[in-house]
Amino acid sequence: MSTKTIKRNWKVNGVLTSATSAVLSDATGAYGIKRDDTDAVVVAAGTAMTESATGEYEYSFTEPAAGLSYTCWVTITYNESVYRFEHDIPAVTYGEVGATYTNLQEALGAYLGYWTQADGWTIATASQPADLDALINRFGLPRFYLPPRIRPAKTGHQWSFLRPLTTLTMVAGTSAYDLPAGFAGLERDFTFAAGQTVLYRPIKLVPEQLVRHRLSEYDGTSRPELCGIRPKTADYTVGTRYEIIFYPSPDDAYELEYRYRISPQSISDENPYPLGGQEHALTITEACLAAAESFVNDRGGPKDHKAMHESLFMQQLEASIAHDQDLSCPDTMGYNKDYSDSPGRFWIWHNGNNITTHNDIAY
Repeated sequence: MSTKTIKRNWKVNGVLTSATSAVLSDATGAYGIKRDDTDAVVVAAGTAMTESATGEYEYSFTEPAAGLSYTCWVTITYNESVYRFEHDIPAVTYGEVGATYTNLQEALGAYLGYWTQADGWTIATASQPADLDALINRFGLPRFYLPPRIRPAKTGHQWSFLRPLTTLTMVAGTSAYDLPAGFAGLERDFTFAAGQTVLYRPIKLVPEQLVRHRLSEYDGTSRPELCGIRPKTADYTVGTRYEIIFYPSPDDAYELEYRYRISPQSISDENPYPLGGQEHALTITEACLAAAESFVNDRGGPKDHKAMHESLFMQQLEASIAHDQDLSCPDTMGYNKDYSDSPGRFWIWHNGNNITTHNDIAY
């Protein structure tokens, strides 16, 4: 089987610095790396990472089977403070082609004259790797992830793959919980996961200060009804992170489901696959080539190709949006039956989940 390598750098004020410790472990100490398909532990919690150079940590493991994806948590301790970082390791289909980090580098290198199929990398300058990485991660991928508006749409398209469904397991008596590292906004309300003893109404998202106010009035526990999102205290070593607070504090270990917007991370040799899958490989490639096109023109390059890749990107973007809409749009919204045309008296069925309230009065 193949070998996967997890890498994590630790910087203080922008400088690589040795941490007190760097281990693989989630917050609960259940695992370091686990399989996404079965949740089986692949690497135990507390496994130490190797410091290959100052502030550069890595760990390699052998895959138990081909084509698996994994979730990994890196826990770094520095000056008695603990920092956790989630790594999603995608499944790799061997022989797969498309918009991988290496393929994007080669496409950009060929356009800029850095790389040829016959001779490989033909010009070696210190700036080339940085140029290519910037074109991919700072200009190309952001243009794809946050695409421009295509008429007649009023706003840019929101990709379905940037709004995953995930779960949160509550702890009785605990009102505040960390949200995922890439959290960029909540999509609708929190719902109680299926399989629980009672079917509850969704937990409504309200201003965070309202939740704090309610918690100050009542410090008991019950089934949560309201929630609010707030940024955590600024930490310039890991970027902005968010947490969610609930009112009332839960009286049980409820399992919740929610859909959220992702803030995509950069791709690299260690994390080579951009989000979106192979269906959008051409669109991603053209987004990066359009960035390289602008880069060449800004440096006084040939003007005869000024808008070629920009035009190709917009064409491919339309195709990608149409494909994404086909995947995420249902054929039907369900059967709409309100009994308004039924003769005589009719019964309104409900399970306690369809009741509308206003000022605490149920209608």
